[in-house]
Amino acid sequence: MLNTDVIIVGAGLAGLYASLRLTQRNIPHIVLEAKNEAGGRIKALKADEESSESYDLGPTWVFPHQQKLQQLTQELNLELFNQYIQGDALFQRAGSHAPERFSGAGAMELFRIKNGTYSMIEALVQRLPDGQLKLNHAVHSIEREEGSWSLKVNNDGEQKDFKTKHLLLALPPRMVVQHLTPQNWASKTLLKQLNASQTWMSAQAKFIATYDKPFWREQGLSGQTFSQIGPMIEMHDASITETNNHALFGFIGLPVHQRNRYSLTQLKDSCLEQLAYFYGDVVHQYQQCEVMDWAKDPWVASERDINEPSKHPTFHTASFEQELNSLNLYLAGSEFATSDPGYLEGAVDAVDLSLQRLFPFIGQ
Repeated sequence: MLNTDVIIVGAGLAGLYASLRLTQRNIPHIVLEAKNEAGGRIKALKADEESSESYDLGPTWVFPHQQKLQQLTQELNLELFNQYIQGDALFQRAGSHAPERFSGAGAMELFRIKNGTYSMIEALVQRLPDGQLKLNHAVHSIEREEGSWSLKVNNDGEQKDFKTKHLLLALPPRMVVQHLTPQNWASKTLLKQLNASQTWMSAQAKFIATYDKPFWREQGLSGQTFSQIGPMIEMHDASITETNNHALFGFIGLPVHQRNRYSLTQLKDSCLEQLAYFYGDVVHQYQQCEVMDWAKDPWVASERDINEPSKHPTFHTASFEQELNSLNLYLAGSEFATSDPGYLEGAVDAVDLSLQRLFPFIGQ
C-alpha cells in the first residue's frame, strides 16, 4: 500500500495545477488519473504526429476577465493570441436557400492559447517529478478509516491500494458521485448537492475540420457562422495560431438522443455538408475531420447530465466547509469554483480555494 501526504484524483487542469503548487512546496503527493492521458476535458487533435501544435476538441477560449488563467499561462511561458474575428459572419435561417452575410458579429474579445489549449496540460506535466502522475489508475472505491483515506484503484486490471491523510478531488461533482463512492463518506446533504450539480458542457459535441489554407478569410469572412437548422448551431475559426494550421470548428446543436441516431461518419458528413452550404465544395478538401462527443465519455458525462438541459453549475462549497475540514477533503474540480465554475478559470480558482484550506494543515 502506498501512503502519501496528499492524493489528487483527476489529472485535468485542476488536478495538474494543484500538483504543480504542491510540488513547488515540496509536499509529498501523487495524482491518480483513470484515463491513459492527462487533460480531462482538455483534449487535443494533433496537427500531425510530430507536431507540438494541436487543435482544441474541448475548451478553447480565455476571456479577458479571467486573470488567474492568464497568470498561469504566463507562468508556463505560453502565449495568448486573439480569436480571429476579422471579416463578416454568415447566418443560416430556417427556410433560406442561401446564407445571409452580415458584419459586427465578433465584437467580443476572446483569447486562445498558441499551439492549442493542450499545450497547457503538457507544460504542467513537464513540471512534475517522474512517477508523480499515475495514468490508467481508476479509483473505484474510497473509504474514510481512522482519520485517513483509503482508496482502491484499478490499474489495467491490477488492484492497488493507496492511503492518505488529505484527499483532493479534481473532478466534477457528478463524477465524484459516479466513481468515488461518496455514500461511504459524505453526509446526505453533501451527497444530494453533488448529485444536483451539472457537469458543464458534458453533453456537448464539437466538430472540427482542418485545412492548409483559410479559404474563409480569403473571402473576407471571419469563420463565424450561426444556424437555425443545424446540425451545428455556431461555428468559428479554430486555427492553431494566427497564421498557420487553419481550421473551422462548430458546436453541434443536436441533443444526445438525436445524435445517437447517426453513425460517426453520418454526423461528420452532415457537418461537412453544412459547411459547404456556407463556403462551397472547398470544405471537402480537409486535412483532418473529427467529431468529439463528450456525452460518450463516462469520465465526463453522467446519465443525468446527458438528459438535462444545459445550465451553468453552482456549488456552494462554503456551506460544507465544516464537514470538508473534518474529513481533510478538498473539492477542486472547476464546478466547485466561486468564479467562472465549469470554465478553465474555474479550475484554477477551485484549486486556489482548496489549497488555501489545505496548506495550514499539511504536515500536522
